[in-house]
Amino acid sequence: MIGSKEGLFTIGQVMLNPGDISLITDPGYATYAISSEIAGAEVYSLPLLEENNFLPDLEAIPTDILSRAKLLWLNYPNNPTGAVAPF
Repeated sequence: MIGSKEGLFTIGQVMLNPGDISLITDPGYATYAISSEIAGAEVYSLPLLEENNFLPDLEAIPTDILSRAKLLWLNYPNNPTGAVAPF
């Protein structure tokens, strides 16, 4: 790997197949969507909204989307912004 972007791109290529769904936060790194689309996967956007404390609303994802989802990208596109998710 030359750098982190190449590594992130490779994750999508290894994990996804045509017809799979890639769950991607919005905002997020463009590399996530590009890697997913090149792998033939569909991108499902998870908006990070203030009313949800800037966390993805995983419970709002439709069941048919979840059943085809193979990869969930969780990240914030820059520092120092972000949110802490309860575990």
